[in-house]
Amino acid sequence: MKVPLKIVITAALLCGLYFFPYDIIFNGKSFCLYKNLFGFECPGCGITRAAWLLIHLKFSGAFAMNKLIIIVFPLAAFLYGRWIIGTKRA
Repeated sequence: MKVPLKIVITAALLCGLYFFPYDIIFNGKSFCLYKNLFGFECPGCGITRAAWLLIHLKFSGAFAMNKLIIIVFPLAAFLYGRWIIGTKRA
């Protein structure tokens, strides 16, 4: 049975994020260009940390990190699922 490349990529990304070290995510330098340029957090700051917490089933911590995670994560999962399935419109 041939496994589609999209599924392999998805599994690799999820495993990579799951096993990404806690210290780098929470104690490392911020990846946010907006925060690095202007010195304060943008509305998206904390999404990576919230996604990490969500994948580790720490729902309250994810919500506390960034409230947008309850909208962004399901929407991203839906869009990613559509991409994997390859839904086409006529």
